[in-house]
Amino acid sequence: MIAGELCSRSWNDGIRRNMKGENINDWNPPVDEMLVQFKGKGIIIAVGDGGNEAGMANLKDNIPLASDGKTIMASGVYSDIPVTSWNSNLGLQAVASVAAAMESRFELIPTADQVIKIIEAALNAGAIEGITQGKEENSLNGIYATRGVDGFAPYVHAADQDKLKSTLIQMKIKGML
Repeated sequence: MIAGELCSRSWNDGIRRNMKGENINDWNPPVDEMLVQFKGKGIIIAVGDGGNEAGMANLKDNIPLASDGKTIMASGVYSDIPVTSWNSNLGLQAVASVAAAMESRFELIPTADQVIKIIEAALNAGAIEGITQGKEENSLNGIYATRGVDGFAPYVHAADQDKLKSTLIQMKIKGML
């Protein structure tokens, strides 16, 4: 099973919290229960970027408090292989891209342009940038993008995907995959 960017109950109080420490139980259904039920029946790979995601409990002692500085948000749901990434989207793309590259299926790895189109489609459908909430006053004088993912504009994510794909091609050529 692969899980990513799936908010998890906190190990501390069982409440699903965002990185601000806010209770989002009413917003996020208990989908993390799938990992709990699957534990021991196969391998669980979990991808996270903040530590509040299902499968990140393995790392709970190293996960900081929520951005409010007082609330424990660290996951209470374990995985077999926790994968951390500065951005969960990129972490999930990396896991899938490595699998594709191992099978020499590079056409399955998204291009930079495809990443931009995917992010733009989500934003156009109503997704809100998580760091700034789409508000200029939260952008730290333009340091964080108000339209993007995790404070960065789509082109930043596209560049990361381009580097990922190029690296995997080189690794395959050199027999490292």
